[in-house]
This record gives sequence, C-alpha cells and structure tokens, in this order.
Amino acid sequence: MSLSLSGPPSNARIDLQVGERCFTTLASTLSEGSSFFASLLSGRWEDSQSDDGSYFIDADPDLFAHILRYLRRGVLPVVYEKGHGFDHAFYTALQEEAEYFGIEPLHRWVKEKGYLLAVTIQYSVEELKGQGIHVGGYDTAVDGNTERSYHPSWGTEKVYQCPRRIFLHNGNASACGRACEKAKGENEDDYIEQDVLRTLIVTKKVIFKSIAKSV
Repeated sequence: MSLSLSGPPSNARIDLQVGERCFTTLASTLSEGSSFFASLLSGRWEDSQSDDGSYFIDADPDLFAHILRYLRRGVLPVVYEKGHGFDHAFYTALQEEAEYFGIEPLHRWVKEKGYLLAVTIQYSVEELKGQGIHVGGYDTAVDGNTERSYHPSWGTEKVYQCPRRIFLHNGNASACGRACEKAKGENEDDYIEQDVLRTLIVTKKVIFKSIAKSV
C-alpha cells in the first residue's frame, strides 16, 4: 500500500459502505472513539478508499448501526424482548465487533454484561377472594411493559353466621347489633364452612433504566 501525508479533517463527511448499506458520519465521530477508524483515517493508507471516495467496511450492517450509534452519542444498546429476555446472541456478536473496531469501553461493557443492569423485573401478587369475584371484573388494562396472569383455585373457609340468619350479616359479625346478640344468648358464635374462590393475580412489570455511557 502507498503512503499518504494526512487523513481527512475532523469535520469531513465520511461515507462508509458496510455490507449492502451506506452510513454517513463525520471523521471525528469515527476516529475519536475507535482505534480501527483512527488508523483507517490517519492518511497512512491512500488506497483504503473506493473510487467514489467511500470506505468499504466488511461487517454486519445491522450490528454496525449500533456501533455507530455508540460512537455518535454513547448510546449503549439494550436489546430485550418481553417473554424472551435479552438477546445473548446479539451481545456475543456485538462484543466481537466492538473488539474488532477497537472500541474498548463498549467491548468491556458487553463482556461484563453491563446490559443486565439496564432492566429490572418487578413482580407483585394480589389475592382476590369470593365467589362473586371473577377475572373479568378486575382491571385488566396494563401498559406494554406489564404482563398479568390469573391463577384461580377453590378452597373452603369458615364464615360467620348471624344468630337471626340475616343474610347481609353473614360473614360480618360487626354488622350484628343488640337484637342479634340477644338472639345468640349464651351460645358461641356460629360458623359454617363455605366454598370460596381465590384468585391469585401475578403482575410482572419490566422497568428499563437509563444507563450512562461506558468509559
């Protein structure tokens, strides 16, 4: 390869042909964060450019989009799907690309699995009880980062019975007044076993945290 005296100025527009896609950015964006591009744009290799002035980069364009986004704004990629979790194959490939392009902070962040700190899974469990309670009567509207599942089961429990057999008093001893106490006399409180439907409502919420640029 022949030598050149100097590379493009820092504010020069650089066209990159990565696979079948073309990316355009500034020379400073590439050279300041990547040892690979610092060498490529140093001017030492005159024939590193194609005839149209662009640079051909033999890399996966989809992965390179994340590489360039990092070099531009320091955006650390969080690739997570509800129901599947993190895309570990993506991070394995990204780690290799970050190493190839000489972007040490990004390479270290991926290698140390820093992305795991970007997502928190929060669970909450609530129990609804009573035969009159059904899933359709519960608020099922959730946002896109929340999942809710329902787990009904039948059981039995002891239910207080009003001495005067007033239906509205059953299950609530405090609803009984003096007349009920008089009807009970010296007898013990009366309870019966009753079937009851219990529904466990499990809510899973995915919380994405802001993550700073790895340095």
